[in-house]
Parts: sequence; structure tokens; C-alpha cells
Amino acid sequence: MVLSRDIVEKHKQQLEFLLNLSLQALTEVTDLVSTVGKQEIKVTLDTMDLVPVESVKESLSINGPEMVYVSQRITSSYASDLLFLLPENKSVAFMDAITKEKNKSHGLTESKKEAFVEIGNIILNCFLRHFSQNFQEPVNSYIPTFNLTNFETLLQGIVSETQNSGLFYLQLNIKIIDQIYPGYILWTDPGNLY
Repeated sequence: MVLSRDIVEKHKQQLEFLLNLSLQALTEVTDLVSTVGKQEIKVTLDTMDLVPVESVKESLSINGPEMVYVSQRITSSYASDLLFLLPENKSVAFMDAITKEKNKSHGLTESKKEAFVEIGNIILNCFLRHFSQNFQEPVNSYIPTFNLTNFETLLQGIVSETQNSGLFYLQLNIKIIDQIYPGYILWTDPGNLY
């Protein structure tokens, strides 16, 4: 498939605009998560794209079959979901590092799940705030929830529930002390981002 020059240029302009908004949000995320974790945490952007729903699976290069994620339902002039994800096999070490856990655990305890939801909520709300302010659109969001599922199952759900345009995704590098953890933000049906 060959895209017209206008379509390619529009997509490029959208991505540059989204990149600037994302970088502003990540600066705020870094400050807030560092404050909550009482240590320096650096969150940087690795990859970002807007993809049509039929290309979601091919476009995402997420490692790990099992994912833990915080999901938040959003309503405005359209409904969508905003998710913060980590590979399950990295999540325990991530939460140990964030909470400065001295006794390393072998699983996600209830307190770590609650802390993960709190961190995910901070990250998602920073993005939501920056995007809603810029688009000058009031947004309502529901209480975030903790989820653990197979990545294939999550993708199938995203593809079957996505009604409009597609998906906005970001791949993050979250550095805590000397470890880097891969994180992801997915925004289904991002409405007027497309």
C-alpha cells in the first residue's frame, strides 16, 4: 500500500505533536513518581506511534507473554481505555525497587498491587491531563483497576473493542537506580488524536 504525500505528512505532524505532549507528560511523571518513590526515577520515551486497529499486533513489540497493567476507562465525546503495562516477569522487581522493599518477594502481594495501581494511576493521569488540556475537552475517568493477563488475550480484547481509529502507544524505559524496566502506555480509540 502506498500512502499519499499528504497522508504521510499529516501522520508525521500528528506524531510530532503527540511526541511533544508525551515528553511534557513524562517530565511530570518523572517528578511525581520520584516523589512517591522517594528516590530518583527517570522515565524516558523509547518508541511511540499511532496505529490502525488492524495493525496493532504487528506494531507492538512487547516482551513477555504475561502482562500486569493498570487500566482506566475514559469518557468524553468518545469512550476509550488508557493502560499502563509492565511484563509480569519484571513487575515484582519493579515494585521492589519503587517501594524500596528490603525483603525481596517472589510475587505481587496485595500491597504491591495497590502500589502498582497508584503508580499506574499517576502515570496515566499525567498523560490524560496533558492531552485533555491541549485538546480542551473535558474528560471523565473511572477508578483504575489492576489486571494480569496473557498479552495475546489483552490484544484480542483491544482489537475486538476498538471501534473507531486504532491505538496510540508508547514504549517507556523506567530507570530506578541502575535497572531499566520496560513500560508501555496504550490508549485505545484515541478519538481526535487520529
